[in-house]
Amino acid sequence: KVYFAHEGGVNRVAFLPDGLQLASAGSDKSLRVVATATWRKLYVLEGHGASVMTLACAADGTLLAAADAAGEVRLWEPATGLAVARFRACPGEVDAVAFSPDGRRLVTGGIDAQVVFWDVDALLSPGAAAGGAAGRGGVVRCWIEFGAADARIAQAAVRRFATMAVDGRDGSAALAFVRDRLR
Repeated sequence: KVYFAHEGGVNRVAFLPDGLQLASAGSDKSLRVVATATWRKLYVLEGHGASVMTLACAADGTLLAAADAAGEVRLWEPATGLAVARFRACPGEVDAVAFSPDGRRLVTGGIDAQVVFWDVDALLSPGAAAGGAAGRGGVVRCWIEFGAADARIAQAAVRRFATMAVDGRDGSAALAFVRDRLR
């Protein structure tokens, strides 16, 4: 069976754990999820600003992670087709994503030569990673962007981190995160 999923190249495909659905990542900035029994399209997941380079599905099938050429990762619910989190994982292209077997961690790897471990619960918490500064997801994003080749990105990360460091809610967590990385 030949299935034409995307309007451009297909960069990655993965079966969902039940084997009843197949997800594909494309250069048309989308993911497609199809039913493998009928090859009927279930969802077109759009919102990435660049080619979707890679994807991975959690072992329990509840989350699908997709990473794009601009460094953004989105977490999707395959059952609903909804994006539930997004964050910048790398200042450039993200080429690899994987969930831990228990689904509690997400690992990304990209053009910046770093492998980064993310806490999925923190990424899913309100405001933690969806572009906001609060929460562990925001701290990790700042840490990664400190080393960005584009000085504007690095400077913005320093400003966001400084705000977190003096914020009573997030300050101690932000400082502890950096202290652990500098040891």
